[in-house]
Amino acid sequence: MLPEWYTPFHLRESWLGSFQAVVGLTGLDLEGDSVDRRVWELLNLGTDLAPTFILNPTLPRKKPRREGLEQSTYVPEGILPVAWTDKHRSIVPAVIVVFFKDDGAVTVTKALSKLRDDCAPFGTQLLVMLIKGPGEEEVSTERASALCAAADIPPKSLYILVTSHPDRIHSSVHRLERGIRDVCTSYYAGRARRLKTNKERTTQLVLHVRYNVKLAFFFEIRRDYGSAIGHYEAAFDSLVKLGTYLQEVKVVGGVVTYRLCRIHLLKREWAEGRLKFHKMVDTFKKSGNNDNLFEVLAFLEQQYQHFGDLVKQYYGHDATSCGLDPVNYYIVAAKYAQQRAEMAKQKSQVAEQTGSPPVINVDLTWEPKYLGQRPWQMDTLGDKVPLLEHFENEVAHSDLIIKHLGLASEFCKEVGHLRTRCQLMSMMGDEFLRSGEYARAILLMAHVLREFGKERWATLLLHVARAGLRAAIALPDVAAYLNFVVILLKVDLRGLLGEKEAALLGENFDAVVENKVPRHDGREVTSFAAEFRKSDEIKSYVGVHSEPFLSAWIGFAEESVLIHRTTKVVFRLQNRHSRPVHVKSIAIQTTIPEYDNSLRLDKVLEVGANMEESLEITPRELNKVIQLQVGVVDIGKGDVSVLLHYSLIHKVPSLTLWNEEWGEEHAGLVGGALSNVVKVEGSRPMVQFRVDRDEPALVGEAHKVTFFWTNGHLTPISRVLLTFFLSTSNPQLVRLSPDPALLLLNADDSGGGSLSYSIELDTLAPSATQETTLYLRVLGETEVRLISKVKYVDSFAQTVTADFFTVVGVVAPFGVSSTVRDRQGEIIPDAALGLNQPFLLLHEITNVTKTTELRIANIRFKEGSKCVAQRVASAGVEDVTVNPGETISAFQMLQLVQLPVGGVATVGVVVQWCRNGDDDGMLLTTELAVALPRVESDTGGGLYLTGEFGEGHLKRKMTANYILLNRGTNCCDLTVSIDSTEFFMNAGPKRMSIKLNGGDHVDLSYILFPLKTGLVMAPRLVVEGTDAGQNVVVYRDHPKTVFIRRINDEGEE
Repeated sequence: MLPEWYTPFHLRESWLGSFQAVVGLTGLDLEGDSVDRRVWELLNLGTDLAPTFILNPTLPRKKPRREGLEQSTYVPEGILPVAWTDKHRSIVPAVIVVFFKDDGAVTVTKALSKLRDDCAPFGTQLLVMLIKGPGEEEVSTERASALCAAADIPPKSLYILVTSHPDRIHSSVHRLERGIRDVCTSYYAGRARRLKTNKERTTQLVLHVRYNVKLAFFFEIRRDYGSAIGHYEAAFDSLVKLGTYLQEVKVVGGVVTYRLCRIHLLKREWAEGRLKFHKMVDTFKKSGNNDNLFEVLAFLEQQYQHFGDLVKQYYGHDATSCGLDPVNYYIVAAKYAQQRAEMAKQKSQVAEQTGSPPVINVDLTWEPKYLGQRPWQMDTLGDKVPLLEHFENEVAHSDLIIKHLGLASEFCKEVGHLRTRCQLMSMMGDEFLRSGEYARAILLMAHVLREFGKERWATLLLHVARAGLRAAIALPDVAAYLNFVVILLKVDLRGLLGEKEAALLGENFDAVVENKVPRHDGREVTSFAAEFRKSDEIKSYVGVHSEPFLSAWIGFAEESVLIHRTTKVVFRLQNRHSRPVHVKSIAIQTTIPEYDNSLRLDKVLEVGANMEESLEITPRELNKVIQLQVGVVDIGKGDVSVLLHYSLIHKVPSLTLWNEEWGEEHAGLVGGALSNVVKVEGSRPMVQFRVDRDEPALVGEAHKVTFFWTNGHLTPISRVLLTFFLSTSNPQLVRLSPDPALLLLNADDSGGGSLSYSIELDTLAPSATQETTLYLRVLGETEVRLISKVKYVDSFAQTVTADFFTVVGVVAPFGVSSTVRDRQGEIIPDAALGLNQPFLLLHEITNVTKTTELRIANIRFKEGSKCVAQRVASAGVEDVTVNPGETISAFQMLQLVQLPVGGVATVGVVVQWCRNGDDDGMLLTTELAVALPRVESDTGGGLYLTGEFGEGHLKRKMTANYILLNRGTNCCDLTVSIDSTEFFMNAGPKRMSIKLNGGDHVDLSYILFPLKTGLVMAPRLVVEGTDAGQNVVVYRDHPKTVFIRRINDEGEE
């Protein structure tokens, strides 16, 4: 076991990381008090600038101070004390915060008195915080002043923590933090001043170094990096003057340089940090002699690793531009470690020749008090060289090399430098080989091939495989040997081997799979024979990547498969080797282990030949997705298996024609697309569906629909359920039934029936057809979806369902257009229809179907409103055939007897009909609604005006009668006047005033004398006024035409 003082170049934990102030906390109960725990959590926020908090600190006993002559004659034992940084980073606080829950002066004074005695030698300050609970009385200013006076506490050192609200706790702790920061700044500034005074007094270089390092330490705590850099540089310059050959100087120089470079890298001063490091390396690089050169190599190795750690910690893209890459420094550290190993090996050989082991006359358990110190004086070496060489031989140099290369490899993995990582791992494998750790070399080289085998780095991968092969021969390990031989025989690597070496490897592979020993370097590897005897079965697992000598395309021949149906996994193999390949078996591994399968083949695949084989799997779970993970091809013989693992996992599971990594030149080998996934689906419905019906379906009729279901399976189906549904926007208008008479029970509505109908069958033979006839009745013009659903059990006991639908367009059989005419046959325009005025309503009824002849049994009329009365007998139609698009006419004479609500009245035309030729069918009834013209177009607010003229004869008195109705709720002040025209003379007043309450009406009558004969315009009646004094009312009656006759003196026309 190596003593601690022999390997002093590694940095102690106390010199790493960020230097922070130390603050002690006492009086907190973290386990039993939630408030104390909350204070602790708020103080420990974990930032870089936060101090290090320690609970209940115990201060050490301070050694007595040297004074006078003793100080001037002091000779230091070493440069930098080992325990000094530990003491100031974790033991001696700059300030101690004392927490009290009792603000009694006696309690506080007693507790502070003992603490002051312990803190006095170190100058540690005290702060006091009183914690007051939610129900406790707050500390007043007078009580606080009295407590400060009694316990000798400066007022600025007393803090009050009130716990009544979380926000107050946070603000109180924040104030305490500011106080701690101020006291720490003052404390470390005071320590620095005292150190400066001591440094100015001393003339010894050792103390000058020590004081400068300590000053830089305190300046780092205060984050005064400029001053810290100055003191570190002064310390380094003084160290060099002591002598670079000294071990202790090297150790302290490494520590000083590490802290100096850390500050520069922290400030992103890459060039300065790099310059300072290489200055230190150049200073100590040639500081040894032939006797202790290994110590210089050990020092340089450790410094490069430390600087690499720093660069890795503060690494940035701008650092690379300055030549700072941690990988470079780790590699240099590994090279120095390798030089140490070679030198140690040489010296070990010399020692073996002399045969005289060194005398160990020192205490191996001795612990140094100063950095880099040894049990003898630092400026003497003498006869200790053999002892140091003895210890150097016991150093695990290989582990150091692996450590440095491993650090570089992990960094490359973090930043994505994969090729460099592969090279580093290859170097690690070479080191394992050199040191005789063959098993570790095999594991590492196999890992490299698994991780980077897909890359196109042929030369690098060739080196890796060769290293693994040498390790497998040396161990020996037959399975690993076969693995690396398969890799070396890849198509892309075989060209780099040369024909002779490739042929030898091919022969050795065939020999080993037949339990024969291979030949290497002109001799047989006899150790393999013992391995064959020890193992009943040898298995070598080979992860196949790009360009294997046995190319394989593996996948499902289909993307989906029916449950309980067999599907095939196809293997398409091509021998690209220079020798025949024996295919022992094939196998697959899937995401569902129960579907893993294998097949024994024992077939020989000749050079350049192709082979296609397949495995069968039968899914037993519905809606599963089976994904191929690995395809395995065993190319061994007998009890030796060489399992080639082809990864079949793609980023997006999909159909693949071939493995893209093998290139398009092999696409011609593929017989069809292969998929790495297959979906298990339920049995597909094998039932054919057909619908037979007449177009179109007419509103109101029972429409016949015939369904045909045919079993398309090769086996009978059972428990067949046929269901029919109606889907429409208005379910109240549709019905479905197998009996048409049931639908037509009541001609005015849909009668019987329902929205669905079902049929159950026990079995349906193969190719058999089930015929079902249903009737559909719809009472409105709409679109109906007739949905058919079949559910049955197939021969695999799987429930199968299928849905079909057909759209039934339902149209009305008739359309009607009507015109309103007066007794003279003139069309009455909108709003010109008067009260009690007879009019003629002419209907034109059209067969709107495009393909169907309809027979109209009769047409009758129906008063659609009590406002309309039949004036005379109407002319209808009876028993007539109407072709598609043909129109027939009917009319009726009506009279408006009452004002309709909204000004519109309706009448109905009722048509009884059936399809032409359906004489035995029930007559269907279609009612067509006809809206009359509006009675008025301008309502004048709430007013309604209608008028009627008597018969007119030239120059004979005739009357014009009007009714004026106030349909509103307000009272109207109106003025009514009748226009003068050239056709009439008014015999009465032309203008009158009327007050018309809401809901009342007034009858107006005017005596007129016609002045001309023929069809003339009647005078206009004008109503003006206001509605409740607010709205202006202007109403002008539309002029009407009046026929004036001429009569003689005898009264004849």
